[in-house]
Amino acid sequence: MHERIGFIDHRGKKLLLVDLSNCQGNEFEKLVRQVPDYVTVQPLGSVLVLTDFTAAVFDRDGVRAVKETAVFDKPFIKKSALVGLPRCAK
Repeated sequence: MHERIGFIDHRGKKLLLVDLSNCQGNEFEKLVRQVPDYVTVQPLGSVLVLTDFTAAVFDRDGVRAVKETAVFDKPFIKKSALVGLPRCAK
């Protein structure tokens, strides 16, 4: 498990926690691109995801990474939730 991405147990449910808090630039993009490695090995429609964007800063490459990985992840995601307010770098 990457220290910022991994499954946790919450009230008997298995959640994929994606901690993007305080990430910037390349680190943000690198982490986002690792998410499908965790999601796509699970059964279709089964993954619960919680993503923390608190104080994250991303650029166009980060946005592109989120969009591209979402395409691969979508069939596997049952529900997702986002917390925090990211900022877009200019």
